Amino acid sequence: MYPRSQRSLAALDAELRHWRDVVAEHAQGAAVVRPEVSAWSVAQHVDHIATATLLNLRAVAKLHQDPAVGNNEPSIKAVGWAVLVSGRIPSGASAPDSVLPQPAPAATDLTDTLASCEELIATLRPHTSQLDTIKRRIPHPILGGFTPRQWLRFALIHSHHHTQITQRISLTPGNPRS
Repeated sequence: MYPRSQRSLAALDAELRHWRDVVAEHAQGAAVVRPEVSAWSVAQHVDHIATATLLNLRAVAKLHQDPAVGNNEPSIKAVGWAVLVSGRIPSGASAPDSVLPQPAPAATDLTDTLASCEELIATLRPHTSQLDTIKRRIPHPILGGFTPRQWLRFALIHSHHHTQITQRISLTPGNPRS
């Protein structure tokens, strides 16, 4: 059996490829906002998910690289457990200020951030067995302290959440991509 972190990194890598495709496909209509679906455009969702995923992966890398990190951090909060167990983020959930999207993110910035995520995944991939055993935590600003395995699970759940939203934006009547 493969380590859970290995499966999560592979799935997250596929998610990042999906987001690259979204950037390419929505080059013309990426700035369109459908307020009945979301206050953010597709490009803003990509900006948010790319930035958040990069921060999630940096937390995983930091926990792997530095044994002094995360020893006395708080444990996961009830809302964090709810997200990890259910595999869902409640609609209307607020994002931390540090990952709010830019008003009009450029496609090149989005692809650069996604590429940084992919590079970090490649760096972490050889260490998946170790990632699964680390019990130290780095706190999420809202959900509490996550281990590396929990950070990876959250990154996938978070990506799926925004995939669903961007699909609804794209299918909204009047959208150039509909």
